[in-house]
Amino acid sequence: MRLVLFVTGRIARVAGHVNKRLVCVAFVCAAVVPLVLSPGAGLAPRALEAQSLPNLAERDPVITTVGITVPAFHPSRVLVRFRNGAPSDFLPGSPSVSDFPGQRNLHLVQNPPGLSVAEVVRRYQANPNVLYAEPDYIVRTDVTPNDKLWNQQWDMTKISAPTAWNTQTDSSNVVVAIIDTGIDFTHPDLQGNLWTSPTGSHGFDCVNGKCVEGGMDNFGHGTHVAGTIGAVANNGIGIAGINWSVKLMSLKFLDANGSGNISDAVLAFDQVTALKQQGVNVRVTSNSWGSGGFSQSLKDAMARGEAAGIVHVCAAGNSNVNADASPMYPAAYSNRGIVSVLATDKNDAGASFTNTGLASVDIAAPGVNTLSTVPTGSCTLCDSSGYKLLSGTSMATPHVSGVLAALFQKNPALTPNQARDVVLDPRSYDALSDAKAKSTSTGGRLNFAKALAYPLLFTPVLNKFPVLTMGPNVFASSGSLVSLTATASDPDNDPIRMAWSNMGTQSEWLFSWMINSIFPPTGGSSFTAPSLARTTTVPYAVSVADGRGGSAQDRTYVTVAAASKPGAPPSGTLTVSPTDAPVGRALTVSFPTTEPGQVAWDLWAATKFAVTGVCCFTGSSTTVTFTNAGVYRISTQAIDHALNLSTRPSVVVRIGGATGEPPIASATLDKLGGPVPLTVNIDMSASVDPDGNNIPTYLFGCEEGSLIRSRKAQGSCTFTTPGVHWIKLLVQDISGYVDQVSAYVVATP
Repeated sequence: MRLVLFVTGRIARVAGHVNKRLVCVAFVCAAVVPLVLSPGAGLAPRALEAQSLPNLAERDPVITTVGITVPAFHPSRVLVRFRNGAPSDFLPGSPSVSDFPGQRNLHLVQNPPGLSVAEVVRRYQANPNVLYAEPDYIVRTDVTPNDKLWNQQWDMTKISAPTAWNTQTDSSNVVVAIIDTGIDFTHPDLQGNLWTSPTGSHGFDCVNGKCVEGGMDNFGHGTHVAGTIGAVANNGIGIAGINWSVKLMSLKFLDANGSGNISDAVLAFDQVTALKQQGVNVRVTSNSWGSGGFSQSLKDAMARGEAAGIVHVCAAGNSNVNADASPMYPAAYSNRGIVSVLATDKNDAGASFTNTGLASVDIAAPGVNTLSTVPTGSCTLCDSSGYKLLSGTSMATPHVSGVLAALFQKNPALTPNQARDVVLDPRSYDALSDAKAKSTSTGGRLNFAKALAYPLLFTPVLNKFPVLTMGPNVFASSGSLVSLTATASDPDNDPIRMAWSNMGTQSEWLFSWMINSIFPPTGGSSFTAPSLARTTTVPYAVSVADGRGGSAQDRTYVTVAAASKPGAPPSGTLTVSPTDAPVGRALTVSFPTTEPGQVAWDLWAATKFAVTGVCCFTGSSTTVTFTNAGVYRISTQAIDHALNLSTRPSVVVRIGGATGEPPIASATLDKLGGPVPLTVNIDMSASVDPDGNNIPTYLFGCEEGSLIRSRKAQGSCTFTTPGVHWIKLLVQDISGYVDQVSAYVVATP
């Protein structure tokens, strides 16, 4: 799994409607359909450059989609943990296996040749000796002393740092581990506060399965984090950190592009834990990165650190979503020793980009245009001055990390849970009024001076979290009132806030777009069920918080039955002009629909070994430009506000004089819904090859990231989780040309 650094502007997006992002649904992430979409489509231009693939009809096609968000992961390896005492029964043909010093039963395993990540995970999960198996997800970085730039540090004034400094500036006994892109060890405002090992190292590079001495920053992000926590103060240059004296340790696992793998993050946390157990006084890790993929390996590694006496501070994420419905990890893990931080501006308003969530986010801190240290070289975030204004929950996070370091200096006996509860107590923060900013488990913004003066700092009492009891799943008819029910109590009698949120169907393509449009996203506990053409199940999350960092979360399923008269499905005529053009010529794709209400449609372009889809358009036309010669089958499908689907017309276009013709995929399903476990039987025998040949290969995509190849036109998918499921069905002819058709099924509770 790759990770995301939470600096605004660092994550490429496609502008437009809902979830407009470019995502490789990785079957063979090596080639994509080379097309460029016009801005008139409601999407920003995005060139997809093709790469060469062997001319083998047996090669699985690449599916690339614009318009859904799925967590990315390493395409050729998985994380596997075996049960204690069980044999390490690896799949035959696994080229190599790497172990983790912190967890002897955990392994990073290379996939056997020809097997996808999803298939390898499925096979390991079927082994009773395996505790869990998961992808190796990708994460990314999602920023009154005499220092010359002090007058630009509004963030320090906002959290009352000058008042705190009247009583404490020295946290030199505490080590803060910055797990990030590294630290610039040559920066004059940081050199005096660097942790140094007995061998003279200031940190570690944790990549490719091992941690070695290193940790120098070549991106700039980790250096910015370090400056907020502990830039040397009163030295007449630059800025002042929260701690004028502290020990900053670099754990570099993110590369020069700000991305890295979960497996390396696990190594970094285990390295920190080992150092703590060896006597190094690491009390805080600062983590300004994340991913949407849940990793049990990472959660466990962080728990091992907490057990050793370390608290983890994590960025809530920069996706402007409710993290209770769309969690970002590690911030959203339920570990007791994690503090999740959102970003606010000078006016204590929630930043436009910040994630929120009563159960998944704990506290606000300054994260809009905060000034801190960066390298002076030529890296992405470097600046010749050595300082830079950056925005993001990445920048908010180290403010909390720095304050926690000061608390551990003042009372070294604090446990991670006690320190967390101190900084999240109402007597330690400033209450906020902005609706977005206060959408956390505390509803407050960090205050350094208040936390340092907390009256129970030396006699802390652990907070007891709220208890949540869910009502039954809801079954409603179209147009009826849906009432969501849950009750909560608090052992400490703290006042409780409760919020409901539509967890949606984030990666189910056309269905996601329309369901998230017609079902209310957040708000109260009741709403009117939309009138639907087919029975549909949508998960709703309920979150409660006690104002002291304590929270609880659960979900219920809302199933709305089909209406008796839902109306006719949308229809339209697909036209592409011209259908024969040179490379680089813009083609106009039109698909006007007859239905007057809300309608959205997708667009697919299929060629040899690859198919690209874009979702979702609401206008009647767009333009497409192909940057490579080839034959492409362009197809589309529309959905209306009742979840009626249109047919799937297609048109063949020839670019640069290419010849041949892709096949036409067709599929029938024996059912479109039913209670879990739901098995759907699929028949693709009506698919045809216009060249007159038999179709040799059928591919069934039941799970995200997995294609099952078959010589038979019949297959099946089984679903055990309620909700909407998107099935991707492909055919491939003897020349390698492919076509794809989508099917959507609803599994009810």
